[in-house]
Amino acid sequence: MIRSGVTNLFRSLNANLLYGLPWPVEKTLKAVLYISEKCYRSWMKRPHEEEHVLVTNIDKDITMRVDISKAMGAAFYWMGFHELNEWRFLNRYLKPDMVFADIGANQGEFSLFAAKRLTKGRVLAFEPVDFFYNLLRENIGRNDYRNIDTFHYGLSNEVRQLPIYMGETGAGEHEGLATIFQSNQRARFIQNIELRVLDDQVPLLNLKRLDFMKIDVEGAEMLVLKGAQKTIQRFRPHIMLEINPATYKVAGYTVPDVIAFFKAMRYTLHVMTKRGTLKPVSSIPDFCNAIFVPDPA
Repeated sequence: MIRSGVTNLFRSLNANLLYGLPWPVEKTLKAVLYISEKCYRSWMKRPHEEEHVLVTNIDKDITMRVDISKAMGAAFYWMGFHELNEWRFLNRYLKPDMVFADIGANQGEFSLFAAKRLTKGRVLAFEPVDFFYNLLRENIGRNDYRNIDTFHYGLSNEVRQLPIYMGETGAGEHEGLATIFQSNQRARFIQNIELRVLDDQVPLLNLKRLDFMKIDVEGAEMLVLKGAQKTIQRFRPHIMLEINPATYKVAGYTVPDVIAFFKAMRYTLHVMTKRGTLKPVSSIPDFCNAIFVPDPA
């Protein structure tokens, strides 16, 4: 009970950091964030049995069922989010009538965060893994959002079925690392998944606009992009992409390949600051979520 009360307080206070605050207030809340992050990291150093918890105050009022023995679930439990800068940026950027594509939706944290803000818009959530798709659907239902459409398949550059893998279970397991590219670190077979091409799906989705794409698919980012070229050219969305040289290497391409793709599409590379703003950069960190912004017409 004590632990639950402490984590509830952490989440309640940390949620305020997603919104604009006077400097003295933000500084105080950053101290709370620091303490909650220390608690989270300490928690993850020890093995824990699977434990599912219903968290009701993510971003103040979003409800999710999470497994606090896993890295992402524990982050939501202790801190109230998994990627603060990204949510701070999206809180600034998203407008009520926008359309948001969550490619690699996992348990639904980005879909829920976007749906809360897109009161006149739409979220498209793509998740091919059975367990996470079911959890995504459950978490959407707990919040009663009616503006999220879910799709039980992944996106790629061709229609096919492929096996998907994760790392070994145990202490510190990260539930967001499922990949179609088997490696020594991710060798545990989960299931075969269905993959489709976004360009082929657009007419079926009745898509008239697309304002933002979040792509986090553990090495398959380039395949998603190649299968979405016509869609990107037509709608010119902002695109948030995980930059990870390790997963790219296993998949057979490099960070410069990704940069070249976006340059050919007339996009400029940006990174997110701690305040949730965008900053154009000429070089990219070794690991981050980058934002690619369409060049002016």
